[in-house]
Amino acid sequence: WHLWELILCGDPVLVLSPSAEMCSDTVLALLSLISPVEYSGDFRPYFNTFDPDFRTLQKIVEAGGGNRERESESTGGDSSAAGNAGVVLGVTNP
Repeated sequence: WHLWELILCGDPVLVLSPSAEMCSDTVLALLSLISPVEYSGDFRPYFNTFDPDFRTLQKIVEAGGGNRERESESTGGDSSAAGNAGVVLGVTNP
C-alpha cells in the first residue's frame, strides 16, 4: 500500500538491487501499480554514475530539491511549478 501511495503521489523512490535485470523489473513493476494512470514523473529503470544526467540529479539533491514543503511555499502551493514531478531510480552496487 505504501509503495502505491508513493508512486501515485510522485514522491521519489530509490530501488537498490543486486542485478540490473531485477532492478529494472522492479522499477517497471512499481510503475504498473498505478495503471491505468500514467506516471508523470521521471523514471530510470537502471541508472548508473556514467549516465549523462547523473550530475544534474546530483545537483538537485544537493540543492535540497526533495523538500516538497519548501518548494510548495515558494511556488504558492504548486509543486509541479517547482519541477518536482517525482523520480523513480533503479540502481545496483557495482
